[in-house]
Amino acid sequence: MQPEIQSRIPLGSRSDHMIERLAKDRWSDLVPGLMENTAENYFNLLGLLSKKPIYRDIYIQKDKEGKVLSYMFHRLSGTIKFYSRGAYDTEEVSRLLATLDFRKLIGPITSTDRLEKHGVLGKGTPITYLCRLEDPVELELSDKGEIRQLAIEDLSKVVQVYLEVFKSFASEEVMEEKLLTGRGRAYGLFKDGRLVTVVQTDFEQEGSALIVGVATRLDCQGMGYGTRLMSHVIGILQAEGKKIYLEYESPEAGRLYDKLGFTRFDTVMEYTRI
Repeated sequence: MQPEIQSRIPLGSRSDHMIERLAKDRWSDLVPGLMENTAENYFNLLGLLSKKPIYRDIYIQKDKEGKVLSYMFHRLSGTIKFYSRGAYDTEEVSRLLATLDFRKLIGPITSTDRLEKHGVLGKGTPITYLCRLEDPVELELSDKGEIRQLAIEDLSKVVQVYLEVFKSFASEEVMEEKLLTGRGRAYGLFKDGRLVTVVQTDFEQEGSALIVGVATRLDCQGMGYGTRLMSHVIGILQAEGKKIYLEYESPEAGRLYDKLGFTRFDTVMEYTRI
C-alpha cells in the first residue's frame, strides 16, 4: 500500500530542491516543457493527451527558482517513466521511489544512470534507442509502388499493417485525433493498390518532427519499400527545415536508420525494483 504523501515533499538533503506531487488539473501544464524534447518524452506526452486514464500520480522535482529538474510519471500499469532535464538530486528522487508501489522504471540512460547506486533499482537493460538525423544519405531507390499522404479513411488499412508487425501500437482513435489536430501526418506506400509500408510523424513543431510507426508488411520486407518511404518523408521534413528524431527497438530497424544517416544519441533503459 502506497503511504499518504503530502503534495510537497521535502525528501532530499538539500533545502533548495523539492519534489511535488501535481494535482491532476495541473498535469497539462507539463506539456510545453516536455515538447522541448519530444523524442525522450513521446510516451509521456501521449499519456498526458490520452482520453483514457494512464497515470496514478505525477511528481516533479524543482530547484529553488522553480525550474523543473526531473519528472516521474507513475502509471496505473505499475511502471514509472522517468525523465530529467540535466542535473537533479538523485538522493531525493531515490527516497521518493522507495516509498512508491511500482515494478519497473523506464527512462533515457542520460537521466537514469545516476539512480542505480541508491539501492532501489536493479541493473538496467536497454530496450529502445533514440536517434536524430545528422547527415542524410542520398540513396538510389526503387521507383516501385505509389507513395501518398494518408487520410483518416486510410487508418483502418494502417491498423492492418500494424497488427502484422507490432505487439502494441496507438489506437486508430489516437491516430485519427493526431491527423485531425495536425499534430502529425501519415504516409503510405502502396503496391498494386495494397498498403504495404507506413511512416508517420507526431508532435511536429516548427523546427522539429518525430518519426513514429514505421512498418512494412511481413511479406514485403527486405524489398526496399521502407527505405523508399522513409527517404520520401525525410525529404518533406527537411524541406520544411525540421530536425528529425525517432525511436527504435529492433536491430533490423537500427540498420535501416543507420543507412539513412541517423545517429543514436540516447538509450532508453528498463530497471526492475529491488
